Amino acid sequence: MKLYYTDLIFILSDAIDAVEKQVTGAASEHGKRVAYYCERLTKDMGLTNDEKSDLVTCAILHDNALAESLREDAVFAEVYNGNPVDDRTAELIQPTHVVYSEQNASVLPFHTDVRYAILYHHENADGTGPFRKTEKETTLYSELIHLGDFIDIRFNFLTMDQRGFDDMQAFVAEQAGKLFSHRTAKLLKEELSFADVQKLQKDGVIQCLKDNVPVVTGEYRDDEIRNIAMFFSNIVDYKSSFTKDHSMGVANKAMVMAKHYQWDEDKCIRYYFAGALHDIGKLIVPNTILQKPAKLTPEEFNRMKDHAAASYEMLGRIPDFEDIAEWAGNHHEKLDGSGYSRGLKADALSFEDRLMACLDIYQALTEERPYKKKFSYSQSIDIMRSMAESGKIDAGIVEDIAAAFATDQAKEKSETETEDASEIKEFRCEVCGFVFKGKEAPEHCPICDSPKEIAYRNQE
Repeated sequence: MKLYYTDLIFILSDAIDAVEKQVTGAASEHGKRVAYYCERLTKDMGLTNDEKSDLVTCAILHDNALAESLREDAVFAEVYNGNPVDDRTAELIQPTHVVYSEQNASVLPFHTDVRYAILYHHENADGTGPFRKTEKETTLYSELIHLGDFIDIRFNFLTMDQRGFDDMQAFVAEQAGKLFSHRTAKLLKEELSFADVQKLQKDGVIQCLKDNVPVVTGEYRDDEIRNIAMFFSNIVDYKSSFTKDHSMGVANKAMVMAKHYQWDEDKCIRYYFAGALHDIGKLIVPNTILQKPAKLTPEEFNRMKDHAAASYEMLGRIPDFEDIAEWAGNHHEKLDGSGYSRGLKADALSFEDRLMACLDIYQALTEERPYKKKFSYSQSIDIMRSMAESGKIDAGIVEDIAAAFATDQAKEKSETETEDASEIKEFRCEVCGFVFKGKEAPEHCPICDSPKEIAYRNQE
């Protein structure tokens, strides 16, 4: 599959920046600014295009596992509520998030040796960092990222004037051998000019990077595409404990169905990629909304729904991703026009759009979340057939999914088999119109995910 890799990293890093801003309070585009500083400091070192591209990629992605570390670290997993962490918490999770960040990034298709570039980016030159590594034990890349990360958070480059620039330079010089390695402090003094800062302020960081970083474009193997997709989908899924593994579940099912329809190899992997990144727009939604245990306000619910449009817009900016953007961005559209974010109707939705919407529903129904148990295969297919009957989703595709995943039925015993039919009631979601059948209304609508207080407020 042909991939405009540099553009993909630049654009999808917006998602990582959104997470970092919400978790640490860092200014937008922090990762890309760190990459710009690294590029400027090494501009006269004779790095090859591959070396420069890999350094910039590591710098952009250096904090990719912030959300993951807060979910997985036992100290914080139960108390983290999606608000920016304080300085003490940020310091405590450093060993966790750099390990996860290094591991995650290791699956990406780097051309040069970037080991430890991310892992050691919080090490201080005097050995007082989380792993107690001195500047003699770290790498140039890790030292550059550490310096760029530190100064971007401490000093506001977006409003920096000459005096502020001089203060920043003096601070780094004073901390040489303490916080920063002698060689990176020397590079900052010699290579980063106030004119570089002014260009950043005038042109923006994306343009600055495009002006100086070589563009990487090429054919990537299926396993490389899968690794890239998995890398970004994991960032999406770890942002909310409600949806862990959801994106890869959709991606894997997308591949199953693509092969079921006997699509060619290139279309199969593109559809898999769309499934993996269909929810990437959720990274712009504050965790205080995604993780809110109580009733969402109408404004909050509308903000949550913005994620589909954000996925479409973000993926649509990547060259040659027009079809992937459509398939991913339309996963909440309904045939009767009641979906979001564009309210498209049947005649405007391709077969692939309809399939992705059905796969998203099937995956959501069959996965367990903190607020609901997973539905069985039989229950899920029955729910989807009900949606098809009401004109929401494609009936033919529902039956294809039922056939393709029939083996799921053999692995489970339907929960509805033992239910007393006299206790079954109908609950209509006031948000999406779906009719749920059961003993009581679910905590969240299984289709649109609306909280019970909103979805079924007029039914009890």
